Amino acid sequence: MYKVTSLIHTAGAETTQLVDVLRETAQSLDSVQALIEPTLPGVRNGGDILMHLQLEDAAHWRAIRASFDRILDSSAIDHLDEVEYIPGPSSQGPTTTATVYRTLLLRVEDGTAPASIRRFEAELMRMPAFIETITAWRLSEVVASRGDALYTHVWEQEFTDLEGLMGPYLAHPVHWAYVDKWFDPECPEIIVRDRVCHSFCNLEHNVIDVLVTEMTA
Repeated sequence: MYKVTSLIHTAGAETTQLVDVLRETAQSLDSVQALIEPTLPGVRNGGDILMHLQLEDAAHWRAIRASFDRILDSSAIDHLDEVEYIPGPSSQGPTTTATVYRTLLLRVEDGTAPASIRRFEAELMRMPAFIETITAWRLSEVVASRGDALYTHVWEQEFTDLEGLMGPYLAHPVHWAYVDKWFDPECPEIIVRDRVCHSFCNLEHNVIDVLVTEMTA
C-alpha cells in the first residue's frame, strides 16, 4: 500500500470546482481510493483542499500522478504541500465511528539523534490512550515530499467529530505536557523547527486501516 496526501491552497474562489475535478479524476482511475474534501475552519498551513489517495504501491502512483499534476500544476493552485509514504504503525480505539480526518505534516531537524526520534514517535503514538475522541491513528515516515519543507513524518488520526479534535485533543494535558516540547523553541528537546501543516476535513469512510498495533520505542 502507498499513500499520497496533498494539501492544496487554491489561487481564488475555485475550491468547489477543484474538488469536483479532483474527485472525477480519482474516480476515472483504476484501484485508487480517495478522500478529497474542502478543509474545515481552523487548519494551520492546511490548504483549502485536503486530498488523501490510497494506491497499490509507488509504481501505481508514478503511473497515474500526471493526471493529478495537470491540475495541481495549473494556475488555479497557489501552493501545494504534498507527501508520499508507505503506511506506518497504526491502531484504533474502541470507538470506530469517525466524522473528521486530520493529518499533520512535520519535519524532524537534520542531525537529530535516532534515540530522540524514537522517543518522539513513541510519545505521539501513546497520545490516543489518553484521548477517547481519537478513533484511529497512524504515524508514517515520508518517502518523498514537496512544499515548504522536506517533511519527514505524517501523523494522522480519525476523530469522532470536530469538537473532539479542537477540544479534547489540542487542549489535553498529554499534548502540552509531553508532545509540545518537541515543537517548542523554549524547550531543549525541540526537534521540529520548520513550519508544520495541520489540516483536517470531513470524513465519510475510514481511511486508516490498522496494519501494526504499536510503535517500537
